[in-house]
Amino acid sequence: MPKRDIVVQQHVLQRTATLLGAGTGTALSVVPELALHGTLIAQLTGISRPVSVCGASKDLDPSPCLAPSAVSSDQPLVHLDGGNLRVADELAARDLLPLADQETFAVPIRIANAPAASFSWGLHFARPADLVFSGAANGGRGPDLTVRVADPRPDRVTYDIDVNGLDYLAFVERADLAGYQVGSQGGAGFSGRGGASGWAGSSGGQCQNGGAGGAGDDGGKGGPGGVGGTVKVAMSCRSGSCGELEALVRGTIVSLGGPGGRGGSGGPGGSGGIGGSSRAATTHVAADGSIVVDDPGCSGGANGPSGWAGNDGSPGQPGLPGTVSF
Repeated sequence: MPKRDIVVQQHVLQRTATLLGAGTGTALSVVPELALHGTLIAQLTGISRPVSVCGASKDLDPSPCLAPSAVSSDQPLVHLDGGNLRVADELAARDLLPLADQETFAVPIRIANAPAASFSWGLHFARPADLVFSGAANGGRGPDLTVRVADPRPDRVTYDIDVNGLDYLAFVERADLAGYQVGSQGGAGFSGRGGASGWAGSSGGQCQNGGAGGAGDDGGKGGPGGVGGTVKVAMSCRSGSCGELEALVRGTIVSLGGPGGRGGSGGPGGSGGIGGSSRAATTHVAADGSIVVDDPGCSGGANGPSGWAGNDGSPGQPGLPGTVSF
């Protein structure tokens, strides 16, 4: 039997999960199909030597063997088909509940519906994403939640979060509890309005400098974050005392205020006006042959300076936390 661990990847917001396999030194992947021919060996009454599950008919092996239809398993997450054992890969989150209190992924085997053998692989729930549900945008109040917590094993905690009639499940190994969070959070505050752009400077007349651009307006202040919702916690204490379970999970169940809205960006300063055009000098020749300057002309005007950008608005105040009661 190949050595393998079953790793449960949880997609908590989608309320689904994927079962993956990891062998020694191998990356996670879908659990390979396991052929029982040559792997499952049984000693049957009336047959002098051990037999295995029949191989493919094309093998033309005349040796006595077990019909694949005679082999079954009590493990609901495996499927036996034609002498091959397949581990389910895509599951609903509720299908994981029978595994919550298990140390290993056990596969009991029946032959002719009688218990015959069993093997097991390691079992580990990968750390799921946090389950913190936010209120509506623009500072909405966080949702009120009921969180049911259980300790089916001393080294594992389950969370069942009821949100508007939908249950979201998370299975967390005790070693992964540090920093994990479930609960409610107020919505983020609205973003402040952006400041208006400054006006463009006037264009200079001939030989004149362009006018200065106007200053941009300041950005608006962000809105306040929403208040966290009310979170009620119910505990089912199976592996230890309720006091121990509460101490273990208290820091993981939260009701957070929403972040304040981002301040609006300051408006850009207006562009400086374009400098006026230059004028060429004009002359004429006097009667005595000298050159007389009629107009010395002028160089083009400089472009006007751009206006100052407005200041960014200040962020909104974060919302207040809600209450969490055990």
